[in-house]
This record gives sequence, C-alpha cells and structure tokens, in this order.
Amino acid sequence: MIISNSIQPESLMFFFYIFAGYSFIRWIDSESKKYYLLTFIFTALTLLCKITAINIGILFTLVILIKKGWRFAFKPKVILLALLTVIPSLLWYPYCHKFYILYGNSLGLANQYPWVGWNFFTDPYFITGIIKQELVHIWTYAGPAILILGLVSTKMIKRQYIIFPVCWLAAAVIFYIIAARTTADAWASYYHIFSIPSVSMLLGISVIEIYDKYFPKTDLNSKPFVFISNFLKSSFINIIMFLFVSFYIAYSFRYLIITNKPSHYKTSGYYECKDRLAEIIPGGSLILASGGRKLDGKYPTAYNSSYFFYWLDRRGYNISLEDQTIENVLAFKEKGAEYFIAEIGAMNTKPGFEDLMRKRFKAEFESNGIILFKL
Repeated sequence: MIISNSIQPESLMFFFYIFAGYSFIRWIDSESKKYYLLTFIFTALTLLCKITAINIGILFTLVILIKKGWRFAFKPKVILLALLTVIPSLLWYPYCHKFYILYGNSLGLANQYPWVGWNFFTDPYFITGIIKQELVHIWTYAGPAILILGLVSTKMIKRQYIIFPVCWLAAAVIFYIIAARTTADAWASYYHIFSIPSVSMLLGISVIEIYDKYFPKTDLNSKPFVFISNFLKSSFINIIMFLFVSFYIAYSFRYLIITNKPSHYKTSGYYECKDRLAEIIPGGSLILASGGRKLDGKYPTAYNSSYFFYWLDRRGYNISLEDQTIENVLAFKEKGAEYFIAEIGAMNTKPGFEDLMRKRFKAEFESNGIILFKL
C-alpha cells in the first residue's frame, strides 16, 4: 500500500520478483523448457530493477536442496541458469556506478554500510527492529496468531505445498539478518516487501486448512457426547479464526486509510519554493543541495537527498552534514556546481557555516527554510 505510491524501483522489482518465484516453482515441478526460460527472464529483470532482490537466489537454493537434492544443484542447466540471471546485472551495475562516482547518487545498500556484525548478538536493536517492521507492515499483528492457530489445530505442517512459502520466508529473513544494519531501521520498511508473498501464502494456507477441517463438518450420526464435544471444539476454533482474520482485515483497511490520507504525506515547505527556484536556476545547470549525515557512528550511511533534483529536473550533488565547509563547497564548484540550495536546518548543524556562506556567496533566494546561493 505504501510502496505502490512511492517513487521507488520496488513496485516493478516486486512484479518481476513474483513472476520469477512462480516460474521457478513451475520449472522445479515440471522441468519444462518454457518455465526454465521464464525463470531466467523474470529473475534477470528482477535483479536489474534492484539488486537487493538477489535474495531470491536463497529461495531457489533452498527449494532445490529440499525437493531435488544437492546433486541437482550442480547440474549444468542449474549452474547455467544461475550464471545467465546475473550476467545482465554484472553489465548494468558497473555502468550505473559511474553516476555514484560522478554525482554521489544513492545506491541503497551499496553506499550505506548495511551488514550485520557481532553486535547483532549483543544489541537487541537489530532483531527487535526487524520483528517490528515485519509485524507492523507485513503480518499486521494478527498474522502470526492465524499461522499458529493453523499449525496447532490442523496438519498443514505435513502438507507438501507448505515447503515453498516456508523457504521463501526463510530466504527473506536470511537477507534481513545479513543486512540488519539497514533492514532493522524504522525508515527501511520497503526492504521488507520480500516477505509479502510467503506471508500471504502461509496465512492463506492456514485459513483454508482450518476452514476445511472445522467449518462445518460435524457428524450428526455420532454419539451425542461426541457430537457436542466436536461441535464446541469446531465452533471455538472457527470463532478464534474469525476474530483473528477480522482484526487482520480491519488493521489492513485502517493502514490503507491512514497511508492514503493527504496528512500522512506532509508536503514539504521546500516544495512550495520549487517554481521560484526553477525560474532562477537555468535548465541544465548543476546544483549542490544539502544532504544528511554520512556516518552513523563509525558506519557510512546514504546521505543523499534527492527531492530538489526531482522537483527541479536538475542534476548535481549532495553535501553531507559533516562536510559542510567553504572549502568543500568550492570543491563542488570546481566540479561544475553553479548553485547551492542550502537548508538552514542542515547548515545550523555546523556552527558558523551559514554566516560564512552568506559572507562568501550571494543569496539569490531565501524562503521556507532554504537559501539559494550563487556559487
């Protein structure tokens, strides 16, 4: 619901991600050439949209090992599939990297240190952060209760078809743990999109299994005591399931309403200045804009802020909070930056920087917490 109206590659990536998973399981079941080819196409497209989707390889590996055995994993067609799906990305991402070198564009996990460390086992922040993201944005709190009810009251754990969603969830969780320094953060909810297919399948399987077993299949020819006992048990489980599913639906509806309210996405005061800025800054000019912090403790973060580039249709650079000095601004000027859109709040994190900028450069425009300097 959130990702669908965000300017992110996740929507298109998720579209191909779903098809890649579907094509792969159909190929594993039938080993048909059609689904082999489709698996290659959709997986390659998924990785081209966003490289974080490479966790789908964990899913493929787990399913092959469980359903086909480790020898199957070393067959030429499996190795060829693995190579073919990553070759387009090996060609594409080195090309994209030049834009990071030129302008510092964010590459997501690539220019923020995301990797788990030993403090994962000593600092509860990481595991609690991941669990909170999953409960709030994916499982909607009631999801685990629905799954547990299905597991304890039916034989769904013995079903062959549960292997696929369990492997899918395991692949996602492994990715979240490996990249815990990113996936545990409150802002990183969109990284948890990879759980959605597995959670959807597990909850659907749970509800279907409970329904098929208990709703309503009471034998009227059984003895009264047995009849009453079975009826009460079935009724109790059905009521519990109904309550959990109702909460799940109500929470999802509330989530949809809240995230689609205009007040949920507060328009930045900076946005109100975009037309005036566009008038002042000639088309094709390179700009410098305030960014965020480049370090989280001792770890690098993606300090890029992209909104002014998007609003103004201009290219350029971000300057991190730590790098705010006249010398660094002049270095960006040497790179071709002609204007600096400076956020006053960002400048105030470096005492004296705003005063130095006002003395050194002309302020062409000032409003709503930003100053446009001509470099």
